Amino acid sequence: MDKLNETLRNKAIELGLCDEWQNAWKDGWDKNILIRKFYDGIDFCLSNNYPSNDFIKENFDRTLLIWNNVLVDEKLSILNAKDAAILGGSKVIARYNYRAHGRIYIKDNATLDVTAHNNSFVIVHILGNAKVIARCHDNSTLVLIKHSKQCRIACFGSVAVKEEYGLYENP
Repeated sequence: MDKLNETLRNKAIELGLCDEWQNAWKDGWDKNILIRKFYDGIDFCLSNNYPSNDFIKENFDRTLLIWNNVLVDEKLSILNAKDAAILGGSKVIARYNYRAHGRIYIKDNATLDVTAHNNSFVIVHILGNAKVIARCHDNSTLVLIKHSKQCRIACFGSVAVKEEYGLYENP
């Protein structure tokens, strides 16, 4: 575990990890904490393609990744996920209902079919060549934020679409 922790920390520093995060990074973090930190620092991770999809698949157990909604080359469904990262060639169906709220990041060539019901609130950040089909029902809020001009979307219902290009591009 310490080797994985050290490898991830050193690579992050090489990519420009700020002093605050360097000082906060603790030895002995287990894989669950590392995944939580991935979500906490998602902007840095996406901007730097860090860690790579291959690294994630090689160093984290598939069951643990699925449990934490870090989906790399997966085909499955998720329900009311607070956070989800849909990566690689994944094909995912996501459902939100009963006032649930969620934040999804999708990139690479992944595909997402997301539906919001019953006052749920969902934000989907779309990068790369990802494809999203979005359906919004009832009094729900579903917002798609396009970070790539190559991504593709299809919307049904009152889905809000915003463009925020350049945020996840590493200079």
